[in-house]
Amino acid sequence: MAVVQEHEQLFNPFPWYQAMRQSRPVHFDEERCTWNVFRYQDVQRVLTDYEAFSSQMMMEGSHALSSSMINVDPPRHRQLRSLVTQAFTPRTIARLALRVSDIVHELLDRVVAKGEMDVIDDLSYPLPVLIIAELLGVPAGDRDRFRHWSNIIAGTDDGGGYAAQQEMAEYFLALLADRRREPQDDLLSALLAAQVDGQKLTQEELLGFCVLLLVAGNITTTNLIGNAFLAFQQVPPALEQLYADSS
Repeated sequence: MAVVQEHEQLFNPFPWYQAMRQSRPVHFDEERCTWNVFRYQDVQRVLTDYEAFSSQMMMEGSHALSSSMINVDPPRHRQLRSLVTQAFTPRTIARLALRVSDIVHELLDRVVAKGEMDVIDDLSYPLPVLIIAELLGVPAGDRDRFRHWSNIIAGTDDGGGYAAQQEMAEYFLALLADRRREPQDDLLSALLAAQVDGQKLTQEELLGFCVLLLVAGNITTTNLIGNAFLAFQQVPPALEQLYADSS
């Protein structure tokens, strides 16, 4: 019974969220050793009061995510955001939008002959990894490894997240060294060149950003596309509106 309830909660957590807001708005999860907050005002305070609720994570050994933006507090957090913003220029985003469209068509072309597709396996699962790999400048021949690491770190594949992070860190160190020698028109080269008040990203911060982009960009986009298709199925008028006005 407990397994069934956990399964239902995973796919429809909103009744559980409501119950927790009412009965246990601040709750300690003994299994994960974490505190959970469920009310808006509490969440806002935790997110904004960094002196009381630090984002800095204490991790043993070398951990690629430990120097990423999500694990540092202001003022360094603001500096990292500013540095990364320089790499996401309007020109980069505009060029990427065209590539997203091309890759979506390529993925759909692979299944069109079958007359059916699995939205997750055929579209929302491979798309983000391909885009992020291209954005960073990962060679096409290495993208299967890239996807494998992403799946392990994000928890969709078994295999040990720490080992995958170490492997990916070594890979990116070599790729960064190559970009230092020969800069290219990609995000890694832009991040290496970006400066704020004469300060560049450290090597650890560069690694943290690459892993963060891979994990956060991958899972969130996969879920977004899958949930969008589900919403269109459940609310047909929304799909009709989309057909009528794609903007």
